[in-house]
Parts: sequence; C-alpha cells; structure tokens
Amino acid sequence: MFVETIGTSDIKLSLLDSIIAFGKEAGMEMIAEGVETFEQSSYLAARGVTLQQGFYFGKPMAFRDFAYYCKSMVSR
Repeated sequence: MFVETIGTSDIKLSLLDSIIAFGKEAGMEMIAEGVETFEQSSYLAARGVTLQQGFYFGKPMAFRDFAYYCKSMVSR
C-alpha cells in the first residue's frame, strides 16, 4: 500500500483509498506494511485496515526475540 503518502499527497492518498475500497469489495484481508507513525496507523484503522506492520510497532527482530516479546506483553 501507499502508506508513506498518508498526510503528504492527496493524489496518492486517493489511490490508497481506492486500493482499500477495492480490497474490501473483493472480500480481501489487507495488511499495511511500512507503518511508521501514529497518524498512518490511525488513518488505516479508521478505514478497516487493522493488520499493520512497521517501525511504529517495533524494529525487526529475530523470532526468538519476538517470542519473548509476545510473552512479556501477555504477562502485563
């Protein structure tokens, strides 16, 4: 998706909105990659794109580190 355009380019943003609308109409589950800001995450979530990944949520990590991270989040 064109996540980096959120908040910067109206033309590309309309393309992103069209991609999201097409995906919904086709019954697709969409994943947004490259989410780096709260604004991007909120914009996508408001349009039903709840599966997101990117530096906003955390840096890349090895699987064993991810497993530890998940366990620590559950115990909170």
